[in-house]
Amino acid sequence: RDLGRDQGGQTTVFVALSAMVLICFLAVMVNVGQLLHDRMLIQTAADMVALSAANVQAAGHNEIADLNIEVQKLVDDLLLDIGFPYKIWRSRGEAERVIQYYDSWIRRTHEEQNRASRVFAQGARQIAFQVLGWFNQQYGQGGYPERQRLPGRQPYGMTELIHATYPGTTFSDLAPYPVEVNYLYLQPVWPPPPPIPCWIWLGGPGYPEGLGRHMTFLAESSGIVLMGSHTINGRVRKDVEKQTYYRVRLSRPPVKPYVNLPEYGFDVRQPALEAYALAQPTGGSIQGLNPNYRARFMPLRTRYTYDVDFPNRDKFRH
Repeated sequence: RDLGRDQGGQTTVFVALSAMVLICFLAVMVNVGQLLHDRMLIQTAADMVALSAANVQAAGHNEIADLNIEVQKLVDDLLLDIGFPYKIWRSRGEAERVIQYYDSWIRRTHEEQNRASRVFAQGARQIAFQVLGWFNQQYGQGGYPERQRLPGRQPYGMTELIHATYPGTTFSDLAPYPVEVNYLYLQPVWPPPPPIPCWIWLGGPGYPEGLGRHMTFLAESSGIVLMGSHTINGRVRKDVEKQTYYRVRLSRPPVKPYVNLPEYGFDVRQPALEAYALAQPTGGSIQGLNPNYRARFMPLRTRYTYDVDFPNRDKFRH
């Protein structure tokens, strides 16, 4: 009878019953925090990969625009040296040699522009994988020796969502503007042409009332003045349909949760993670001689002429 009336130890029973509930709540909080942290981390990695690659693309566009400025300066110097219509060359060959000299340097500059389009396109992809490797060293298993691998860490996998050719191996097709160079030259003739009559009006302090005189002159070297023309390639323009961008998809397999109690019916499975990011160079103009390209993020739903599709594209928001 005394044992039945004794109510001591009731708190211990309630604590024992509620301990499992409290542990489950704590496990949920810890695991949800881990999941949110991992989601932010993988999105940060995707953003850094895309922005780093787009920065290299922007540097390549600026290099092409800088070279375009050099091409335009060569064209301006050529037109100045050729002197049309105020300068008469002694022969057509002499004028053509000057044009060919400038044209050779312009062609070399065009070759460097096309090379930059290829080299920087490949460099953007290399930088993307280097940034991914750094993230894997810091937050994943990739790059760690076996003895230093952290438990539960998994490396990020990356898929490039860009067109294989544009901008995979080259930015665009660079088409040059044609420039027509006109010049005047002497064409020797035989027999020499007759003198050409002309009137010259003399005025000024020595001729207060003005004086008209009938004079004649002969063409130099007994030739006539003719006009020649030569077309060369000037500064280049970028094909607007072949836009440059870098879109990436990062993924990570499920990891072991921090708290998991399968023996007590609390078996947690963390989901696989993925993140997308899109960036592209903007703000400059190759054909406008404006080397002010910089990388910026773009909405994932942005479509390009040369593009690849991926699941649930239309569900993404900016």
